[in-house]
Amino acid sequence: MIYNYNVELTYEKLKQRASELLGSIIKEEEIPFEIPLIDEFGDLSTTICFKLAKRYSKNPVELAKELESEIRKQLKDDDLIKDVRAVNGYINFYSNFEIFARSVIDDILNLKNNYGKQDIGKGKKVLIEHTNANPNKALHIGHARNTCLGDSLARILSFVNYDVQVLNYVDDTGSQMADLILGITKMKFQKEVSTKFDKYCGDVIYVSVNKEYEKNPELLKEKQRMIEEIDSQKGELARLSKEIANKVLEGQLQTCSRIGAYFDLINWESDIIKFDLLNETLEKLKSLNIIKKEEEGNYKGCIVVKSEYIKGHEQETDKILIRSDGTSTYLAKDIAYAFWKLGLTSKKFKYKVRWKEPKLLYETDVNGEYNDKFGSADIAISVIDARQSRLQDIIKSILYYIGGEDLQKRYIHYKYEVVALSNQAAKALGYNVKEKIVHMSSRKGLYFDADDILDKLKEKIMSVVVKNNPNEDKDWIDYTSDRLAISALRYALTKPDNNKIIVFDFDETLRLDGDSGVYIVYTYVRTRGIIRKGINILLRDFKGYTPVSEEIKLIKTLAKFPEVVRTSANLLQPQFIALYLRELCDLFNSYYEKYPVLNADEPARSFRLKLVTVISQVLENAMNLIGLTPLEKM
Repeated sequence: MIYNYNVELTYEKLKQRASELLGSIIKEEEIPFEIPLIDEFGDLSTTICFKLAKRYSKNPVELAKELESEIRKQLKDDDLIKDVRAVNGYINFYSNFEIFARSVIDDILNLKNNYGKQDIGKGKKVLIEHTNANPNKALHIGHARNTCLGDSLARILSFVNYDVQVLNYVDDTGSQMADLILGITKMKFQKEVSTKFDKYCGDVIYVSVNKEYEKNPELLKEKQRMIEEIDSQKGELARLSKEIANKVLEGQLQTCSRIGAYFDLINWESDIIKFDLLNETLEKLKSLNIIKKEEEGNYKGCIVVKSEYIKGHEQETDKILIRSDGTSTYLAKDIAYAFWKLGLTSKKFKYKVRWKEPKLLYETDVNGEYNDKFGSADIAISVIDARQSRLQDIIKSILYYIGGEDLQKRYIHYKYEVVALSNQAAKALGYNVKEKIVHMSSRKGLYFDADDILDKLKEKIMSVVVKNNPNEDKDWIDYTSDRLAISALRYALTKPDNNKIIVFDFDETLRLDGDSGVYIVYTYVRTRGIIRKGINILLRDFKGYTPVSEEIKLIKTLAKFPEVVRTSANLLQPQFIALYLRELCDLFNSYYEKYPVLNADEPARSFRLKLVTVISQVLENAMNLIGLTPLEKM
């Protein structure tokens, strides 16, 4: 189905009618409207009188009262707007609720999965880069937060008609790869193991090699030699580095797929060098005098970004892009990659298909083919944790000196804080700790593997699923428990504000009666059960039915969903979808505890069954936007 983005939803119709009523009295092309947070102030409100007061030489309160009187004269019995009131200079509009409710219900029943879609991003390409874990270990809980946020952004922006391309940037060069290669070539660790290879590399090879450095510091010289050879992208070590990184990446992608996140493109960092993007970027920066090669001092022989080109440069020092030994820093390659994202380089990657299922996935490859659909975006969003803000600010500063604020604004560092574990959660994973809040630490051997956390969530929820469904087969139990675990994790990692550290706890994440993904899925399951039981009921017209206050609140909340989607997309905040889900679930559960649906008298029964149907649909739409799985039962 091709969605018609010109569909006018109920609040848009309400705004249009209010504009018509005001427009017949005042000549104003654009009238600002907002949805009041407090019900007594109506369904729609405008501050237009504050803007027009000077033109009419009246104070806003007086002008609002006059407009209220004129608008009342135009209202009809069958008007979408039933009443208008002037309050302290605001003009508040009140809907004819029966018409309003019918319109909302019809919108949702007609549009189904498309309810809430909008045309905000038409004609705009957005690149969203997320996950980006070094290919030397399995994904941990912090990576999972990155993945959940990035994937939710991609879902939401696609829903409002942006051309979204999701990228994963894989750093197959540098220090972390040298550790693995040294472990395999010098310490004889295996390339083929029975366990998940990404977990083996992180838990066994990485830990063992770093312990060996402490006992044998001479190995660090060998490591440096390996870094230089890998960075040159020539020779056997460079080939082996790519092979190992590829095997680790495969495990990481399996974890992402399990979470429900998929990519369109894998960009290998080594290809920044192979396809000459780095050299072209350096030449461009050199021609603008943004970088220079130092001839003396501590940075002798290095190519550096001068501090005056860095945001807040009074406190900054020069930043190295190319070391004196010729190896490139992360910053150098990140700048070249940002240039590619925004179409500032003439160089292009070649691509090959890595996967066809479950979603077509490309990756950069020297033996591939050119494809112009990637790169050169209107907006580039990099989901990277807050600890990398300094380096990201340097990239944005350089973009400013190249193309001003317009170019700089097109590059967005989407930052978020880290994830720690509660004491109880850490102990559940087998760690003997005393701290109330436990942070990951390689030195202490604390590494919170995302798959391990999902497995523990699944194990805990499975006992409940088995108890509630004793006659279901093992495959159904396994699938349902897995999807509930994933929904629980995604909600827990998406709902908090980005700037807050998350303290992850298993019991809180799995709460059935509170702020959790399991609670959201449970509420959806509850609506589906009511709908199944009422499948054979002949629905009648509910004309003349007087809704209770909870039903009015539910209808208005359903009508606000497109506005929540719009705000979430414009502000890049998936949290708003999670907050909306919690609000709608709380309203529905409170309502359902007080009022019968299937056993109500007509016309209440028909109205309520339709209401439950559209609530279920909106829950499904919102859940899909942040990656929660709608289940028929649990």
